Amino acid sequence: MSGYPVLLHTAIDAKDCRGLGEFYRELLGLHYREGDEPPTDGSQDDAGWLSWSTTTATEC
Repeated sequence: MSGYPVLLHTAIDAKDCRGLGEFYRELLGLHYREGDEPPTDGSQDDAGWLSWSTTTATEC
């Protein structure tokens, strides 16, 4: 068991899922799970649920 607190399986409800998610992703230094990244083609972002990881896909 770690001597430090560990954040696991946390769910937070928000009207702006991406905005709140970006705040916590940057604060905690996390990476999006594949498929949960923001759209890069200018399409509407309709994310209702986002998942992050502490590792990138290449590190798994």
